[in-house]
Amino acid sequence: MICWGDRRNCGVLLLEDDEGTTERCRCIRDECIDDLPLDKRQRPKETEFKKVLRNLDNRTTKDLRQLNDILAIKSVCKGADYGEQRKIAIETIEKTLQALDFEVEVVEIGSDVDKGADRHFVIFADYFSTPIKNTILVYGNVDVMPITEREAKKWIHDPYKLTQKMGTLYGHGVATSKGPILCWIQAVSAWMEETRDLPVNFRFIIDTNHNNGCSGLTALFDERPDFFLPVDLVICCTNHWISEHMALISTSHSGYIHFSLEVMEDPTKEGGREPLADLSLLLNSLVDEKNNIRVPNIDRHVRPLTHSDYIILTKTEYGISEHKTNMGASRLPHDSCKAEMLKHMWCKPSLSINSVDAKFCNSSRDLYYPKKATATFTIKIIPDQSIDYIFYQVSEYLNDVYKKNCCKSIANLRVVEKLHPLHEPRHSPVDLAAKDAFNRVYGRETAHSENICICIPILNKLRRYCSKDSHALPLPFCSTHTRPNRPNESIPEVMYVKNRLLFATLMYEVGQIPAFCKCRRIRNYCRLHGKTKEVDYTRVVDVRKQLNTYLVNEYEQNRIVQFKDSDVPTARDTLLQGISKELD
Repeated sequence: MICWGDRRNCGVLLLEDDEGTTERCRCIRDECIDDLPLDKRQRPKETEFKKVLRNLDNRTTKDLRQLNDILAIKSVCKGADYGEQRKIAIETIEKTLQALDFEVEVVEIGSDVDKGADRHFVIFADYFSTPIKNTILVYGNVDVMPITEREAKKWIHDPYKLTQKMGTLYGHGVATSKGPILCWIQAVSAWMEETRDLPVNFRFIIDTNHNNGCSGLTALFDERPDFFLPVDLVICCTNHWISEHMALISTSHSGYIHFSLEVMEDPTKEGGREPLADLSLLLNSLVDEKNNIRVPNIDRHVRPLTHSDYIILTKTEYGISEHKTNMGASRLPHDSCKAEMLKHMWCKPSLSINSVDAKFCNSSRDLYYPKKATATFTIKIIPDQSIDYIFYQVSEYLNDVYKKNCCKSIANLRVVEKLHPLHEPRHSPVDLAAKDAFNRVYGRETAHSENICICIPILNKLRRYCSKDSHALPLPFCSTHTRPNRPNESIPEVMYVKNRLLFATLMYEVGQIPAFCKCRRIRNYCRLHGKTKEVDYTRVVDVRKQLNTYLVNEYEQNRIVQFKDSDVPTARDTLLQGISKELD
């Protein structure tokens, strides 16, 4: 279609984009957000922002009581006995969000109690203010790992009660699950109390199955593609305060490839090793004594560390001895230098063997061996590694090992699950907003890294459900010394209090970023009415009247050949014909 209108960008051929959407000419539609000058777009006011910060300062005691209430709920991620507690935790969050004018949907996963499945719940919450604002999506969880009898003896305080001692908050989930998501809700609540609105459109995804690998979430995401379309920023909290005065924000997110290696006996073979022996041989060939992957050229395409990245590693206050204690190991593969250890942990691909399954006979005295054995292992991949390339290299390497060791069992390698690594632009407006927020609240600059990888698969996955213009932000919440699901989990009280201010400030800073038209993703998005109708775009500008614009349809080539030269209509004839019909 060719548009012949009265605006400068008319008279051009309108083509389909990569998503199959036909571009609409600007002269045949009403004005949208992109037509509104930047200085006339709705932005949060500095005076309102200061009132929000004062509100948070005055409600610290109330917010800590709310934190104690949510910590008291034993929402353990495993076990059918804790299903009711998980439901109570989700219902508590649901009521809180509904009181803040959110539209909340609660979905239950694994409700088949007869089959012994654990009951888990997911919240999809949405607050839509106006299309003229950016949209933030925050992921969080309210589940915690079960505490074993051995771990219970190491807790010096009640894990299911908020304990304040010497300026530190103790509690199971205070720093890694319940604490971060409650901080976000408290920041949202402060904005609503002071302004009755939010500076951004806001969405939550909160589940009780995070510590089980977020199983079942992918199917729910697939059923709700519209939930992710307007999202501009995806946020998940991390423990990347790498020192007392430095928080790390990285633009690299690792992916993974989950392999399944199956070895079974060949009924036609004579002699040879048992399937489990062949499987053990193949698995042992994947890594060396220092846990380096033996697959040739596995590090190819890995983004090299910059000098600034290496400086960040040297300034990280997480040493070799602390890592040995956390891992329960006496030696580490790369313990000659702290920076080298962190480099191999965060910036290099790694391999982990997850499980080995073999079907044995019931009696241990039987001399029969399993006819089939299966193992699963995972390779963490780094930007800019390719999944296809890694799979090819691993399969070729295992084939060579199989042949050199004269294996006679039948071996099959397949990919069970995969997630591509992600690299975000470094100097995006969102990164600058996060930097300004940390500077306002903590008075410190953040460390921005391009190639130090953040390993949060759910954040990477959520980012891929959103549009290509969205951004994933791993936001530091607590210190790197804080290990999730470990005894005596804690966070400094001043850090928790300031994190509420940080989240409220980040909402303000993101609200300063101009929003752009999303009508190509969501039909007539600019015309949608939100919670705050007085600042909707349709109230800001008048609806533009239709101009005298006419579309000239292109004739197919075979149709033009049938016309005589004098009969072929010109663009002028078509335009005049449309005008004459209008006059009639």
